[in-house]
Amino acid sequence: MATIQDFYSGRSVFLTGASGFLGKQVLEKLLRSCNVKNVYVLVRPKKGKTSQERKEELLKSKLFSTLKITKPHFSSQVILIAGEMTSPGMGLSEEDERTLREDVSVVIHSAASVNFMEKLRDAVVVNVIALREMLKFAKTLTKLESFVHISTAYVNCHKQFSPECIVKPLHDPHAIIAMLKNNTDEALEAQAQQLIRPWPNTYTFTKCLAEWLLQEEMGNLPVCIFRPSIIGASAEEPFRGWVDNFNAATGVCVGTGTGILTNIYGDQNMKADIVPVDYCANAIIALGWSTAIERSSKLPVFNFTSGQLNPVKWADFVYWIPTYFNQCPLEACTGYSTPSFSTNRLRYLLYVYGKDRVKMIFLDFLLRLKGKTPRLVRLHQRALKGSGVLEFFTSNEWNFESENIAAFIEKISAEDRMTFNFDIKTVKWAEYLIHYCEGIKEYAMKESMSLSSIERARKTQNRFAQQPRSYPGTDDFLYPG
Repeated sequence: MATIQDFYSGRSVFLTGASGFLGKQVLEKLLRSCNVKNVYVLVRPKKGKTSQERKEELLKSKLFSTLKITKPHFSSQVILIAGEMTSPGMGLSEEDERTLREDVSVVIHSAASVNFMEKLRDAVVVNVIALREMLKFAKTLTKLESFVHISTAYVNCHKQFSPECIVKPLHDPHAIIAMLKNNTDEALEAQAQQLIRPWPNTYTFTKCLAEWLLQEEMGNLPVCIFRPSIIGASAEEPFRGWVDNFNAATGVCVGTGTGILTNIYGDQNMKADIVPVDYCANAIIALGWSTAIERSSKLPVFNFTSGQLNPVKWADFVYWIPTYFNQCPLEACTGYSTPSFSTNRLRYLLYVYGKDRVKMIFLDFLLRLKGKTPRLVRLHQRALKGSGVLEFFTSNEWNFESENIAAFIEKISAEDRMTFNFDIKTVKWAEYLIHYCEGIKEYAMKESMSLSSIERARKTQNRFAQQPRSYPGTDDFLYPG
């Protein structure tokens, strides 16, 4: 049987979502380890930037720094496809359509709206309608050998057990799509909470709809579904700790690492189910190979989580975030990092408003006295919004079936395991979380790692730490006894 590298060698891949956190990692790995012919990336104009400008910005990412040394001309293998996935025919030009039909062997559909607070219309358009358009187009690709759809492990999050199979939604995807045509945005939002229940947000709801639609409309396409849980920084590749966004757990790490947040609502003894982004990319690429080789008669589903195979708890975050950030503070710190979790709603609210918010108001007042722009209350509001989005996941834990992914790991060769490691059992969480924090400082926050910069941040941290740690009326409740 051909190795994963042999399979991809000389073949072309069509990748959507290449500008996203996971998509970037998949693109970098394909270029660095797979000797692909071309990677076609679908990029739409956004925020006043053309598709070409966004492609150039993408390839300037620090993530590609290793490639710039080992393969200086790698950018010539990244072919821009200008389009809009939610448009009929994905908005492709005739020339691009013809090129893709004649050259693409593997499709990796990573494009999605991962905003948990997305309006229902926008979430359905990006996560469901765009998939339908991609399936229609994939059926016209003459060389297609595999199609990997990126979903989420939380499609069944309203139940404690999540099997590796398609979960039937309470609403037919086509009926929901029809609702978009027949209702105004206001009417849709008025019904949204009732429609998505018992799913906690539009993201998990629409990803569940998308899986059902995929099963119904895939026809004879060679498809598999990859379901990662909460995606965190890279564990190893192309370097440890790479992360370039503030989504999910990363945002909470920043909020607590700066001292802006001192309390998270949830249970620290519950499993966090974090998976490194590079492990996800390796698994996706490996699944592209196996889907082509095995040609399963069923639609294979792979839950990719850590909780069953190598669990890490939120308590580990509570320990390692201050361990790192109190030694190497963020430049935006407001004192020492002292994160904790609360399962009591009243205590949590008293922490975030009676302690943290009051402190931010006080510090903003000091900034005004010094003639500086007050910013800390605004940052606290943003941090609270981020932790609120994650609250459902810090307050619950799931039993994810992981037989398929465990069997798949055992199936691949030792050579492929070395090059495309996605065995979650090999992650050493203490080491990983330290590198995660380091990556937040260097890559997400774009801060200098020089000793002089860290010393300046320590001075800021010490100066803020001299302010009162709490305010009248909170101590007796927050620190009983």
